Amino acid sequence: MAVGPFSMIRHELEQMQQQMEKDMKMRSGHVSRFVPMELDPMEKYIYPAALILSARAMGFRGSRVQSMACVVQFINLATHTHRLCCQDPAFPVLIGDYIYAKFFACLCDHEGLQWLAPLSKAICDIHEGGILRYENRKQGTAAPASYLEVVAKEIVAKEKASLLRESCAIGAQLAGAANHHIALLSEFGLNLGMAWGAKRETEWNLPVDTYLAKAEENLRMLPEQAETQWLQDLLRIVAPVAGRFAGAAVV
Repeated sequence: MAVGPFSMIRHELEQMQQQMEKDMKMRSGHVSRFVPMELDPMEKYIYPAALILSARAMGFRGSRVQSMACVVQFINLATHTHRLCCQDPAFPVLIGDYIYAKFFACLCDHEGLQWLAPLSKAICDIHEGGILRYENRKQGTAAPASYLEVVAKEIVAKEKASLLRESCAIGAQLAGAANHHIALLSEFGLNLGMAWGAKRETEWNLPVDTYLAKAEENLRMLPEQAETQWLQDLLRIVAPVAGRFAGAAVV
C-alpha cells in the first residue's frame, strides 16, 4: 500500500485501510467498481494522519485512534466521490451517500457519538465551500480582487481546513488532553489546512507561509512533554517553500 509521505505511520494507515475494506464492499461489488477511488497520497491520507499524529503527540496510541481515523477517512472518501458528479452524477451521488452513511455507522459502532455534531458541521462546511467555489467560478474575474481573496480564503477554510481542524482536535481528545491543548491542536489543524489548501490553489496566491508560521506557533505553545516531532513531520510534508525546515527529510 502506497502511503506517500506518511511512511512514519504506515502500519496505522494499513490497519485503518484493512478495517475499512469490509465496509467498502456491497452485494454488487466493491465501491471502486462504480466510481474511481484514486487519490494522490496527500489527499488520501492527510486527514487520518492528522488525527493519528495528534493523538500520538499527546502520548496516546489506543485502538480508538484507528477507529476514529476510519471515521474521518469515510468523510474524506465520500466528499471525493461526490465531487465526481460533474462526470456522471448517478453513481457518485449514490456511492458518496453510501460512504457518508458508513461514517455514521462507524461512529456509532465505536462509541464516538460525541463527535457527531462537529463532524457533521465539517461536512456542511465542505459542501458549502463547494457551493462558494461554483459561484466564484461563475463570477470569474468580474468581482473586485479584494472580494475574490476573501472568498478564496473562505473556500479553503471550508473545503480543506474544517475537517483537518476536527481531525487534530479528535486526536487530542482521544488522548485526554487538557481543553486548552485541544484548542491549540484544533487551531494547528486549521492553520495546517489553510496552508495545504492555499498551496494547492495556486491561482489565488494565498499566504501559505503565514499559515505555516501560525501552525508552528501553535506547536510551540504545547506542553514540553508533548511529542511535537510527529506534528512537525506534518508541517514538513505541507511546507512548500524551499529552505523552510532546512535539512528536514521528507520521505
